[in-house]
Amino acid sequence: SFAVNYFINSCEFPLENAISASTYVKFETSNKPDSVLAFFENHGFTKTQISNLVRKYPPVILCDPEKTLLPKFQFFKSKGVSSTDVVKILSSEPSILKRSLENKIIPSFNF
Repeated sequence: SFAVNYFINSCEFPLENAISASTYVKFETSNKPDSVLAFFENHGFTKTQISNLVRKYPPVILCDPEKTLLPKFQFFKSKGVSSTDVVKILSSEPSILKRSLENKIIPSFNF
């Protein structure tokens, strides 16, 4: 499928991981996934970190970077978390990206 090939070619997944990831997401063009990968690259993630993040949380590949990802990055930076630390945190725990900023991340951070 298109998604399997995309994961292999753009995220450097082995075939088995690409097949597994494609069961969680369906897409027929690379527009949205390419914008997500570009977003992560522009925010300091290495290709390996991006690959690991997408492998752990495949639906992130279909996020809207400006509406979903950017506000979370901006929140962490506004709290004094360095860009390097944001990358480390999200690389190790990408499930944070599926959490609501208003309902989960901000209250948890403030706690």
